[in-house]
Amino acid sequence: MFGFATKETPSLMPLAIVLSHALTDKLRAVRESGEIKGILPDGKAQVTVEYDGDKPVRVDTVVLSTQHEEWLDVSDLRKEITEKMAPVYGDVAKEIARGIKEGMKDSDK
Repeated sequence: MFGFATKETPSLMPLAIVLSHALTDKLRAVRESGEIKGILPDGKAQVTVEYDGDKPVRVDTVVLSTQHEEWLDVSDLRKEITEKMAPVYGDVAKEIARGIKEGMKDSDK
C-alpha cells in the first residue's frame, strides 16, 4: 500500500503502481478487443521495484494474473500474454523519461 506522492513518475505515483496500472489497463484492452481469446474480466498485477535509497533501480518481479476459460492451455496463454504485454513497459519507460526531461527536475527545488 502506498500513501505518498513521489517524484519517480510524472503522475507523482510510485513506479510500481504506474507499472501495475499500465499492465491491468493493457490486459483489459486485449480482453475487450479479443486480441487474446478466452481471458475473463478478473485480472490482477503486482510489480516489485528494487530501490537504491529512494531511487528505483530495477523491476525485480512482475506477477500478472487473469481469470480465463477452462479450455485455454495455460502454457499457450502464458506465452501469448508475455508477448502481448511486454511492450507495456517500453511505453511506460518512455513516458517517465519524457516527464523527467520536461520538468520533473524543477520539483526538486
